[in-house]
Amino acid sequence: MSSRILQLFTGKGLKEATTAAALLSAVAGATIAVFGGAQDQSRTGAADELRQQVFTLSRIAAAQRARIDALSNYVDTVSRTGSPNATTAGIAQLQARVVTVEHKQAEIEKVILASPASALAIPMLRKDLDNVRDRSAADLAANNAAIDRIYDLNKYVVLTIFASIVLLAITQFLKPKSGS
Repeated sequence: MSSRILQLFTGKGLKEATTAAALLSAVAGATIAVFGGAQDQSRTGAADELRQQVFTLSRIAAAQRARIDALSNYVDTVSRTGSPNATTAGIAQLQARVVTVEHKQAEIEKVILASPASALAIPMLRKDLDNVRDRSAADLAANNAAIDRIYDLNKYVVLTIFASIVLLAITQFLKPKSGS
């Protein structure tokens, strides 16, 4: 554990964080390349959402790098004071903070590097679900309009048949009787 902290403060940990940021940028570039040229609006919306998520993850990684730098400066300050109790307490507190930051960064890297598509699958599914909901609402409206047209047509057909029957009955009663 202390060797990991020592690596972190000698610059090797920062180099790993920079490498993670470079990998994150590469994933963002690949995602944008795949979805950026799409003409379909849903893909363009998904690409924009992916860009936003990659940007958010980049900001989180940058904030963690800044926090690691601050912790490094804190260790340097504590080690210069020369107070053994303050140094020991400060280092223990610092180690706990570093472990927390490393754990968070490792989780983010694990999700991004293991499968960038799975990290972005939920927002894409949500977008697809919204598209299906919109299409089904449009189909329902079209079906209701078609049913209304058929109902109106049936009213006119029934009215025409009724009028024909009434006219036939009237002509039968008004027709002169030829045999008497």
